[in-house]
Amino acid sequence: MLEEPVAAGGDLVVTLDVETELERVSRDGGFDFEGPTGGVRYGAAFVIDAAGRRLSTPALPDGRKLHLSVPASFLSSATYPLAIDPLITTTSIDSSTAIHHQPDIAWDPESNTFLVTYEEVFSATDFDVKIVKTDINGNVLGSPYYADFTSVHARVPKIAINRYDRRALVVYTTGPDGDRLISGNLINLTAIAAIGVRFTVSENLFDLDLSAPDVAGDAFNGSDAWFTVVWQRTWTDIDSDIVLRQVTPFGYLLPQQLVTNYIDVLDE
Repeated sequence: MLEEPVAAGGDLVVTLDVETELERVSRDGGFDFEGPTGGVRYGAAFVIDAAGRRLSTPALPDGRKLHLSVPASFLSSATYPLAIDPLITTTSIDSSTAIHHQPDIAWDPESNTFLVTYEEVFSATDFDVKIVKTDINGNVLGSPYYADFTSVHARVPKIAINRYDRRALVVYTTGPDGDRLISGNLINLTAIAAIGVRFTVSENLFDLDLSAPDVAGDAFNGSDAWFTVVWQRTWTDIDSDIVLRQVTPFGYLLPQQLVTNYIDVLDE
């Protein structure tokens, strides 16, 4: 939304950052972001002023960005305010006064809901991990749940859903910087509550700092549908590796594996 004319004059260029693993395809004046299981449509954009005058504003791709340009001739004669479509808005899922960081989100196709996890700051050395369930429009369902609400410094949560037995896994680092482990909680998707207690996902055989966890689920509806957790282990300032471990829906840990182990290379 542009409330008043821009002082500098000239064309107005709006730049949108696009972060996605989907392939972008130009189609019918807009873009389709496509993947093997679906996609997202970004339709033809336009600008509209307070008097209802409209003008097409084609989006121009530039790497991972999209540029929307509104010519000066339209701006100079427009009745303000004016809006550039698509209108992109945000939805608040936590209105508490606490400070929050590092959100991650997972989609549950069985119930058409999202699970959102994020850090909540308790103190400078004590962050907690919170989970919220929302509907497809971002409306919060039920009460928030704390995967971690202890004195442990828990950070950078990531979450994924496993179709089998209706469970999710949230993983995060625990401990002070320089001495971190990878921990996790299994989550019941129906009640949004922990199944059992927090457990340590990582084996830290060399007493190294572990960071940057991520987790993937499995859409296969069978008992051998596992979670896959990866993280970074740091040897020195110039040498880090990527480690992988799979976790069953019941919390059984499979053997840990090295994905990369190059000497004096920062694998991130």
